[in-house]
Amino acid sequence: MNLIYSIQNNVLNFFRRRNVFTKSAKYYDLMKSSKNYQEEANQIIDILNHYGIFSGHILDLACGTGEHDKYLKSQFQTDGLDLNKDFVEIAKTKNPEGTYYTGNMIDFETNKAYDTVICLYGSIGYTKSLENLSKMISTCKMNLKKDGLLIIEPWYNPNNWEADIIHTTNVESESISITRMATGNRDGEIIFHYLIGEKGKGIEYFTETYEFGLFTHEELMDVFHKNKFDAVFISHTVQKRGLYVAKSL
Repeated sequence: MNLIYSIQNNVLNFFRRRNVFTKSAKYYDLMKSSKNYQEEANQIIDILNHYGIFSGHILDLACGTGEHDKYLKSQFQTDGLDLNKDFVEIAKTKNPEGTYYTGNMIDFETNKAYDTVICLYGSIGYTKSLENLSKMISTCKMNLKKDGLLIIEPWYNPNNWEADIIHTTNVESESISITRMATGNRDGEIIFHYLIGEKGKGIEYFTETYEFGLFTHEELMDVFHKNKFDAVFISHTVQKRGLYVAKSL
């Protein structure tokens, strides 16, 4: 009985940990309605202009629903990649001029050479391990032009990650009311609890589990160096956790 119970638990945990954004994708933009994507996109454009890049092609990794791309396309041809096919379909509607891929940012191939690859909103945490992070950076390099830029917004590091704290978010539209509560453990895993009331559909409850890697600044800089990038960290940015700007050597 113990063996059967263990197998059942392992199977349940496998599927539980793969359900990132499976149910919440259609509510994502409403949940992030307070986030200033336009200001963040303008900041990216300013950084690129500072490095002498005034036009060209951007690849947005873990692009989500394409909110940054909606503004980046004002100056750059912008493509995107995300593991979640529902996000990809939403992003296409916001930036129909772009090419969107459903795939894993750790190991992807676009058959293009981009002027810039960006990975925002702490999405590098989804790589989970330093090995996977290094693979991702290496893959980015293969899809960049010579002297191309890689811009990454970091996730939390082990020193500023706060475990076992409850975070609550409430958002509403004319037809939808959402309450989301979340708590994380010391390994970087977060469980989100959603309570969603939708007009004409009643109330739904579900959970989604996210697993993140927690990387130090020193570890990130070492990964950039090993993959032949000259990286700098910009602390004073729109994003609270700053940005890494890395030039391919």
